[in-house]
Amino acid sequence: MRRLSILLLSILVLAGCMEEESIWEHTAPTLAPTVSPLSVPSFDPYTPYTVAGMNNPIAAALPPNSSMPPIVLDVDERGLQTVQIPLSSGEVVFGQMAQYQADEGDLFALLRSAGVLLVGEVGTVWGNLPAHLVNMGYTVLVVNASEITVEDFFTIFESLQVTPLVDPGALAVIGFGVNADVALQGCAEALGCDGLIVFNPSGGEGQLSAMAQYNPRPVMIIASAIDLRLRLAGESLFQAASADNSQLLLWDETEPARFINDFALEAISAWIAPILEAELNYIPAVLDEEGLIGDFGMINPDLDAPIDLDLDLDFDFGQD
Repeated sequence: MRRLSILLLSILVLAGCMEEESIWEHTAPTLAPTVSPLSVPSFDPYTPYTVAGMNNPIAAALPPNSSMPPIVLDVDERGLQTVQIPLSSGEVVFGQMAQYQADEGDLFALLRSAGVLLVGEVGTVWGNLPAHLVNMGYTVLVVNASEITVEDFFTIFESLQVTPLVDPGALAVIGFGVNADVALQGCAEALGCDGLIVFNPSGGEGQLSAMAQYNPRPVMIIASAIDLRLRLAGESLFQAASADNSQLLLWDETEPARFINDFALEAISAWIAPILEAELNYIPAVLDEEGLIGDFGMINPDLDAPIDLDLDLDFDFGQD
């Protein structure tokens, strides 16, 4: 009897609690959310570098393992763009990009151009090479950063590949120093890399296997003749290259920019032009009614691509 009384009392207490809870009013918090402004770190556009932290809504909306075009931060009077590229790690890489600007009504203004990615170390001086490649009709992206990972390379490479005015099927990469090794490893796995130029590759662990994987695509290896270690590394990689049009250049200048301006410009131009010309698909890049890039049919594939438009553009990519 006592147990029954306790049980009935418990039921009454629970019933009272349920009834009390049922008449509660659930209200939202009355405090307004705090608005925090997004600050972009200041930087010298002529010495791009990597900083930690980013919060870009376009990047956040992308599906996993995808890349977005470089975000244009500034455009100077010459058309040179200062851009940033979000990496999968959450960091941001800054760079400079220039595109060939055809005259209005020019047939080539309707065509996507080949793209060339230059990946160097912080402080790399490319001399007149970027401007020279732009004069040849290419879209050029220059990224000088501390040692990047192969995953970072993929993001940067794909970022150029999805740039609206670039033909994704005609891309070349030029790597310098420690990032030359990363460029070789990245291009070995990136089938869209049609041509590769490496300055002073180290020939370190995994480089020969990367070259074997990169084959049979062409490579130009430029190595210092002064530094015996770099020379042997360049010669070793060249011996592992299988493409008939691969080349090895040895240089004895102490200043890379002087070597590039005085000798390598013509050698690189003569080597890279037929490679990219053969890969160009002549994809139209025209604006629709909303101002967006779209593909509207193919242009005659028998047309010749521009080899040297000789526009004498004067872009400053960290020249001396």
